[in-house]
Amino acid sequence: MEEMEARVDDLKAETASLKKQVDSLQQETIELKKLIAVTETRIDRLSRKHIKHLIFYGSVENKGESKTKLAENMNRFINNKKEMDEIVINSVFRMKTGKANKPGPVIVSFDKLSKREAVFSNRRILRAKNIPVFIAPDLNKYDAARARKNREAKKSLEKNRLHEKTAN
Repeated sequence: MEEMEARVDDLKAETASLKKQVDSLQQETIELKKLIAVTETRIDRLSRKHIKHLIFYGSVENKGESKTKLAENMNRFINNKKEMDEIVINSVFRMKTGKANKPGPVIVSFDKLSKREAVFSNRRILRAKNIPVFIAPDLNKYDAARARKNREAKKSLEKNRLHEKTAN
């Protein structure tokens, strides 16, 4: 009988210890869920931050170019070359390429998403005028990977269609 009571006491102590561990894990789970929510909010905010940006590759880089001069040049380029009016640029930033002779791409931030979309949708005008500037959206890693996958799928579909047409 005493053995049973000793065993019951041991089980009670073990149960109490397990309850403490469970409570600790539940508290940690709550804290981690809060951290996940904050992190997801931050990721959403950061991904929305880049939604009004476009990246211009191949724009000429001038020696000693200041941010204001770069902004003026980009604004003039967009309004003249793309034949668009009233496009307002919030900010510009020239990235470095690491290559001495190659100009860095320029990140342009627009005041409104509609203005950014107007510039991006008219990017083919530059090709028609033989202007060597390429315009791309500023995507995060996830969206860039998804866009790459979609482009590859589209290419393979077009290749299959072309192959089917030549076979028939």
